[in-house]
Amino acid sequence: MADQTDLSGVSAEVNVLPATSVTVVPMTAGTVSQVVKLHRKAFAGYMSARIGSAYIRRFLNWFLQEERAIALVAIAGEKDVIGYVIGAPLGYNKAMNRNLLLVAAASIVARPWLFLDTQLLSTAMDRLRLILGYPSAQQGEPKLPEPTMSLVGIGVADSARGKKVGLRLMRGFEIRAREFGMRSLRLSVYPDNVTARRLYETCGWQPSSSSVPERIGKAVYYVRIIDGFPANSRKD
Repeated sequence: MADQTDLSGVSAEVNVLPATSVTVVPMTAGTVSQVVKLHRKAFAGYMSARIGSAYIRRFLNWFLQEERAIALVAIAGEKDVIGYVIGAPLGYNKAMNRNLLLVAAASIVARPWLFLDTQLLSTAMDRLRLILGYPSAQQGEPKLPEPTMSLVGIGVADSARGKKVGLRLMRGFEIRAREFGMRSLRLSVYPDNVTARRLYETCGWQPSSSSVPERIGKAVYYVRIIDGFPANSRKD
């Protein structure tokens, strides 16, 4: 099961890296191990990080294997992964969570203390509802021009903060979404994640008025409408 929703975060970072040394390229099987470590640090406390590396690896590999998914990494120098972004077309949840079900269950059983975490169990039950075909408990999903690409996760290493790595990843994500012929983008984020929200707004995303959280701990949606399509849009 994935985190509660398309949760996106940017970790706390320090300024040490020249921006000119960063490139954004497709994620590969060879970079997944570095992304797993980065994800665990950037999302410490979230469900995916708490249930372990095996789950995160399966989670990331799903995006590598899906033909219309997006999986990009930011590379410093020649090989150091300092950031990543992943996404998939709207409606990805059911297929992804079905793929993750067994490894998620095994990871939680191996950590019995997690059964005491009511928020984690609520998230797990919501994912199970999706797999069984019931509607999600998440409310206030924005109505957007379709097809829509969901930004599922973005993370930046501590060592790369303040060097516009997140900005480059967001731009790379939008370029790939345009290549897939998407008409809109969306993501969700917790209201108190000020750093991430500032990044999204800098990139032209806006909070959706339909997704004001009903209570603390619920996420809000950010959206972006894509104006026009490139000549080489992929529609297959």
